[in-house]
Amino acid sequence: AYILILTLTVIGVCHYCLQRSPTTSTRTCVNKVTIIIGQRAVGVLSTLIYLSYSKLLRTVIDVLTYSSVQLPRGDVYVWFYDGNVEYLQGKHAILFVVAMVTFTFFLL
Repeated sequence: AYILILTLTVIGVCHYCLQRSPTTSTRTCVNKVTIIIGQRAVGVLSTLIYLSYSKLLRTVIDVLTYSSVQLPRGDVYVWFYDGNVEYLQGKHAILFVVAMVTFTFFLL
């Protein structure tokens, strides 16, 4: 949602600049937007990277978290997020591998 709001704001400002002086090129409009935004662009980019990283990390942690359920046949490990799915069995094994690859290559 944050990226969408930021993108729509930049498009709106560019549209306003182009409507105000039709002879202005798109490059000039982008330069005006850069002047208006100024140093805030670095802060916005840093925030977006942080939010993306934290969301990805939370998703990986959700996939890797399990819980133990005691049954008459013994303890069974299930996926904490959905207790109907056995941990590292069937589709969860594929999800686990994808989460580990993501963790290894993107988060470390």
